[in-house]
Amino acid sequence: MRRNKGFDRDFAEYELKSAMQQLPNAREVIFLRLPQVKAATGLSKTSIYEKIKENTFPSPVPIGKRTVGWVEFEIKQWAIDQVMAARSERQEIPHKPARSATHFDHHARLRRSA
Repeated sequence: MRRNKGFDRDFAEYELKSAMQQLPNAREVIFLRLPQVKAATGLSKTSIYEKIKENTFPSPVPIGKRTVGWVEFEIKQWAIDQVMAARSERQEIPHKPARSATHFDHHARLRRSA
């Protein structure tokens, strides 16, 4: 099947404009290399690329012939999203009160008497 190059170019321009609108200030785009992304997220290289494949992590941008970088803002936004998701999950789970010291004392006494 033959692809329409004009359509591909138009679609790429549309995607670029959409991405630029999401950036806080398009003139201040900062690229992070893999070691910086690993340090910022705490993820391993393997985990990062698995998440990219699953579409749950920002994809890198080609910035050279054999070089890619991640947009700093997108990595920060991903981290914020992770925190928000974790906080909302925690709120949905009813809080289970901690066991009292008397509970543990009772069980310790039972073990000693046996």
